[in-house]
Amino acid sequence: MKMIVPCAGKSAKFPNMRPNYMLTHPDGNLMVKKAIEGIKGIEKKDIIITLLKEHEEKYNIVKGLKENIGQEIQIILLDEPTKSQSEAVYKTIKKANINEEFFVKDSDNTFFIEISGEYSFVCYSDLVEYSEINPADKSYILMNNQGFILQMIEKKIISQTFNVGGYFFKDPKKFIKTYEKLSKKVDEKDLYISYIIEDMIINENEIFMGKKVSDYHDWGTAEDWFKYRKKFKTYFFDIDGIFFKNAAQFHNPLWINTTINIKNVNKLIELSTSPYNQIFFITSRPESYRKLLEKEFKKLGIKYSELIMGCLHAKRIIVNDFSNTTGFPTCEAINIPRDSEDLDKYLNS
Repeated sequence: MKMIVPCAGKSAKFPNMRPNYMLTHPDGNLMVKKAIEGIKGIEKKDIIITLLKEHEEKYNIVKGLKENIGQEIQIILLDEPTKSQSEAVYKTIKKANINEEFFVKDSDNTFFIEISGEYSFVCYSDLVEYSEINPADKSYILMNNQGFILQMIEKKIISQTFNVGGYFFKDPKKFIKTYEKLSKKVDEKDLYISYIIEDMIINENEIFMGKKVSDYHDWGTAEDWFKYRKKFKTYFFDIDGIFFKNAAQFHNPLWINTTINIKNVNKLIELSTSPYNQIFFITSRPESYRKLLEKEFKKLGIKYSELIMGCLHAKRIIVNDFSNTTGFPTCEAINIPRDSEDLDKYLNS
């Protein structure tokens, strides 16, 4: 089984940026890696990513893709931008000489699914579960009670189930045949994969099922991408005066005897268990207090990335860069009164 990830278009919905599949996810990986890592049942050696030759010449991206995803992946380079996703898939099948079943995955979203099954299928989710997506920008599928697809239409809501950009085909020869037929009738820039599938269902009696995905995130436009990125935050928290009542090293009240600020600690536990948050602790306490603090955080059940000891007992300034791919601002500062229990209020103000 192969997986084709077409990245050979012009990224028109991401103006004035590098190609969208090359954008950096908050965790440091490329967007395209995050787009495919939720797909289970396909080995890295069977992943085929289709790129424009001009992107490789400008960015030397093939080396980076292999470093980020795996050296075993295959790369197909096309001389010209494709007019549609279906054209990119068609050219990839031809150039890679694919004869086995294959899965097509959009590069600008992510979801979880296990690839298996007796029939071809389309990945879908339910509108009622995703209030943030633009429904007018999706294609929709109509299924019978057994989950077989009866109809698939672009940009027209015929059901609550929308296509999320994952397509499994049992036979590449049938895809090629249908594409070649439709490309003579339809303007290629409008030849969606949904048109290929609907024609295969109606005219070739091909069976397609709907297969529901989980944890879907849409990055189809720059607005979608920035909205998703805003969910992620890196927090730098001072310790004393926020989570522990303020104390001192050399006089009472001593650090070793200080008490915790229950309300703020509970907020910290909430933040630390979110997959969108990363927590760093900073403190002026010297290195000799590290084990004591680590023991206390473990007892409280607080997850964090790093504990930075020995900071100056002085003003702290964060300097961070911004760009058209990250948005503005990329850092903020919050000053909270010493020993205040209102951390939650200050974080949300």
